[in-house]
Amino acid sequence: MFKIFSFILLFAMIFAPSLYAEYKLIWSDEFDQTEMDSDIWKAETNPGVVYNAGQKQFYTDRQSNRFIKDGKLVIRAQKEHYIINEYTSARLNTYGKFGLRYGKIQARIKTASGNGLRCKLFMLPEKLEYGAWARSGQIDIMETQGANPDRVKGGIFYGGQGHYNNYSGGEFAPERVDFSKNYHIYTVEWQPYEIRWFIDDELYAMQNRWSSFSADYPAPFDKRFYLVLNVAVDGDTDNRELPAEMTVDWVRAYQIEGDNQPPRIKITSPTSDSTVPTGDLKITVEASDADKNLKKVEFYNHNTLLGVATNAPYHFTWNVPDGCHTLTARAVDSAGFGCSDSIEFVAGIGCPPAPYHGGPIDLPGRVEAEDFDTSPKEKAYWDTDESNNGGAYRKTGVDIQDCLEGGYNLGWLETGEWLEYTVNVKKTGDYDIVCRVGSPWDGAKLHVEFNGEDKTGSLEIVNTGDWQNYTNLIKRNVYLQAGVQKMKVVIENSGFNLNYIEVNTSK
Repeated sequence: MFKIFSFILLFAMIFAPSLYAEYKLIWSDEFDQTEMDSDIWKAETNPGVVYNAGQKQFYTDRQSNRFIKDGKLVIRAQKEHYIINEYTSARLNTYGKFGLRYGKIQARIKTASGNGLRCKLFMLPEKLEYGAWARSGQIDIMETQGANPDRVKGGIFYGGQGHYNNYSGGEFAPERVDFSKNYHIYTVEWQPYEIRWFIDDELYAMQNRWSSFSADYPAPFDKRFYLVLNVAVDGDTDNRELPAEMTVDWVRAYQIEGDNQPPRIKITSPTSDSTVPTGDLKITVEASDADKNLKKVEFYNHNTLLGVATNAPYHFTWNVPDGCHTLTARAVDSAGFGCSDSIEFVAGIGCPPAPYHGGPIDLPGRVEAEDFDTSPKEKAYWDTDESNNGGAYRKTGVDIQDCLEGGYNLGWLETGEWLEYTVNVKKTGDYDIVCRVGSPWDGAKLHVEFNGEDKTGSLEIVNTGDWQNYTNLIKRNVYLQAGVQKMKVVIENSGFNLNYIEVNTSK
C-alpha cells in the first residue's frame, strides 16, 4: 500500500470522560415510541456485497429485522433466503435527518454474540468532500465481533480510497466481561485535533494524528458526519446461533456551546529518533491556546502518565531509564479540548530484540505473524509507513488487524518490509515451512530466513480471491539446525495478508 501518512496513537487509562467540557444535549432517540421514528432513522435496503465482499446478509426495511420492543431498538440478524442472500439483518442511518461536526455521541447497547456477527455504531461523512471511502473518513464509535464478545474496538478510517486506507484504533477487553450479556454505554468525544473513546465512562483509546490525500490536517475529520447502526453477518457464521439481536436502549448527541479553539503543542526537546543518556531528562514543549485557556500539559511514556505541568514554560524532568521510549505531550484547555505531539527516542543501551511472549517460540510449531519480537523499528521489524492501519493486538508501527480465520493477521504488507521472530528449533532435521497467506491478485512474494540464510527462496502467492481468503504456501524439506535462532519473514513483493508461519517435521 502506498502511503504518506502518519498518526500518533495515545492510549491512556483515565477514568473520567469529560474532566472540563460542559456538553449540552442537542439530539437523542430514547426509543420510547412503538415504532422506529422515520424522522430520525432510515432503513437501508442493500445486499452486504455493497459494503464488503465478505458480508453475507441482505439489509432489509422489514419489521422482522428491526423493531421497537420494551422501549428499545432491536436489530435482528437471521438465517433466511432473501433475494440473493442467505441471511437478513438491518442497517439504519440518520443521513439527511441528523448530523453534526464535533461533539459527543453516546449509546447504551447490548451487543449480539455468535460467530460471524459484527455489531457497529459508527459515523460517515454527509458529503464526500475529500473523495470516496475512506478518503472522507469514518469514525467507529463501537464495534464487536460476536465470536469475541469480550472485547470492543473503536477507531477511524482515513487516507486512501478502498483498500488503500489507514485505520487507527484501540481495543477494550476487561477480564470477565461479556458485552453481549448486559448493556454498556459507548462514547466517542470528537474534537478538532483529538478523538477519544470510552466504555462506561472509562477512556480506552485516543487518536490525535491522521492525514488525508486531499487536504491538510485535521481533514477529513473536520466536516459533518451522520450516524449508522447495523448488525452484519460475515466470516464463519454458525447458523445455530441465529437469530441474534443487538438491542439499543438510547442514542444521544451533545455539543459544547460557543466556538472554543483547541490548544496546539510541539515537543522541542528531546528530538525524535535521538539517543540520550539515562538519568534526568528535561522535556520541553511549545504549547499555546488561541483562547488563552490552556490549563495543563500532560507527559506520557507509552501508556504511563509521567507528570503534569500547569504553568508556562511547560516542561517536565524525567529520570529516564535504559530503553526505547515513546514520549507524548498533551495540551489540555479549560474546556477539555486537547492536542498531542509524540516522538520516539532511545535512552542508554536501548532495547535489544526479545521474544514477544518472553521466550523463544518452539519449532516444530506455529508462529503467529503478529508475535514478532519486541523492539523498535529497524531492530525487530521494518515497516515502510509510520501508521498502524490495523490497530489491533499490540501498539506498533506494524499493520495488524482482526483475521476472519480467527485471531489476527498482518495486512498492508509492502515490498522491502520484514519481521523477525526468536525461535527454538528443537531438533536438527528436515522441516516443511508453511506460510498462511491471502491476496486478491497474483504476484505477491515472500521468503523466510533463519539466522540470515534464505531457507525458502521466493514463494509466489496466487490470487486467493480476497484479502481474507487464505491458502498455504509450502516449502518442503528445509534443513534446520537445532537451537535458538532468528527467523525473518521478508516481503519481496507487496499485496497480501499473512496469518501465520508453521514449521512442521517433514514426512
